[in-house]
Amino acid sequence: MPLTPDALAAALKRPLPPLAVVAGEEALLVMEAADAVRAAAKAQGFDEREVFEVDKSGGWGDVLGAANSLSLFVQRRVIEVRVQGALGVEGARALTDWLAKPPPDCLLLVMLGALDARARKAGWFTTVDREALLVYAWPVRPEGFHDWVMKRAQFSGVQLSAEACEALVERTEGNLLACAQDLQKLRLLVPDGTPVDAITLTAAVSDNARFGVFDLADRLLSGDAEGGVRSLQRLREEGTAVQEVLGGLLWVLRLWAKAAQAYGRTRDAAAACDQAGVRRMQQAAYCTAITRSGPVQPLGWLRWALRIDAGSKSTGGEPTAWADLLTLVLAASGAAPLRSQRRT
Repeated sequence: MPLTPDALAAALKRPLPPLAVVAGEEALLVMEAADAVRAAAKAQGFDEREVFEVDKSGGWGDVLGAANSLSLFVQRRVIEVRVQGALGVEGARALTDWLAKPPPDCLLLVMLGALDARARKAGWFTTVDREALLVYAWPVRPEGFHDWVMKRAQFSGVQLSAEACEALVERTEGNLLACAQDLQKLRLLVPDGTPVDAITLTAAVSDNARFGVFDLADRLLSGDAEGGVRSLQRLREEGTAVQEVLGGLLWVLRLWAKAAQAYGRTRDAAAACDQAGVRRMQQAAYCTAITRSGPVQPLGWLRWALRIDAGSKSTGGEPTAWADLLTLVLAASGAAPLRSQRRT
């Protein structure tokens, strides 16, 4: 069974195997686990690090070539591979071949995003779990976020009162990275050993709740109409330009429409997302969205967004654009049907 990030520290006290794979659904935990592996490797004499990015179109040849090249000055190296999207057949073969015959004095550190159930049952995953170091960062469930915040505060050296913890949970809404950043800020602003109450926390940190443009899109994909309206309102209050909001939404709606049309032909949500080019770590959200929306509606929402884009560029068009964005948010989240004609 893969290690959790919490269990990684004990494993890193032992000599590192030739391969370490860090994956998961929480970007902050994946990043920190990879940092821990790098630190352990440095302590064990791996003096050089090379970084590669690969995707499903290839790049593993360069990785293996670097591993097999000889260095006159450095004896032990970390070869780090950041995988964009799915590992793919070539990547799976590269990992199993590496374990079968690891290059001398090399540690291969592979970073992946979220893996679906099918990937976690694949042969390469089982082999890595058995023969190498495999860490998987599962998402922190909403009901467990309060405890995570308290433990993170203790780890950061911040003494939160119960009310301050509740306030931070509410403000960051499950966003681990935002919460960690706020705790770092508190660590700098509040004297050591000083308890932090809710008033102090509110004064010290900004509202990092998930109101970014792509977070708005995530709410639409999940069918969260209330959260989508709240996100849109906050973006407007913060002075975000209509074009910025549309830029993120258009990207998501294009993928959504393409995946939905493929789903209409195949009735296989995962295959439809693959055909549309949706990254594997995002496919769960899109799979939910296309089965909810059907094959035709997202294309209508995309056309509506393009009309908003064109209208917002005319003189005095911004107020209408915000109203039409609200209509789009309600429609794409499933709360209300989209009007067939643009209002004048």
